[in-house]
Amino acid sequence: MIISTPTGSTAHSLSAGGPIVNPSLNALVITPICPAPLTLRPIVIPNDKDVTFKVNTRRKEAHELGLTIDGQITVPLEYDDIVKARRSKRCFYMVRFEGSDYYKTLREKLGWGEKPCVS
Repeated sequence: MIISTPTGSTAHSLSAGGPIVNPSLNALVITPICPAPLTLRPIVIPNDKDVTFKVNTRRKEAHELGLTIDGQITVPLEYDDIVKARRSKRCFYMVRFEGSDYYKTLREKLGWGEKPCVS
């Protein structure tokens, strides 16, 4: 599972099939990574809600299961472990340059409106 803020939702979450969420929204994005059941879909929830996951599958030999936080810290997980996530009580402000446009940046980075490459 990927749990991200709208600002963090347009990289790993998007590549795992998650939605693009405007950064002005106070939300959390929960995106399953490669879900086998097609009923597991990304969901956007208010950022004042806590998120709890329980590890319900046993790890097979030579397959490690872990929790990675912001791509920096990895914690091994075992069967029956519980992972809780919540919005931090601390906040910070993002610098936005004058003239920057969220949707223009998305359009440029994702190639929206370009002709598809046909070989």
